[in-house]
Amino acid sequence: MVENATASGAVRISHQNGRECKGDRARWSLDTGTFVVEGNPAEIRDPVRGRSAAPRLTYFKANDTILLGNP
Repeated sequence: MVENATASGAVRISHQNGRECKGDRARWSLDTGTFVVEGNPAEIRDPVRGRSAAPRLTYFKANDTILLGNP
């Protein structure tokens, strides 16, 4: 089973509900249930909530929240 995954370059993560996240680097951690996307800027677009951008976005799967912050 994959517990962690890392991607770099032009990272693009899409979700079936239309949400899309872009950045330069992304890390997924199964044990914490989080995606961390970093970029200049990292960006998330949601068809309902709109667009957010920051140097680092942390998505928490458990409660479907996103923390915007600096690395």
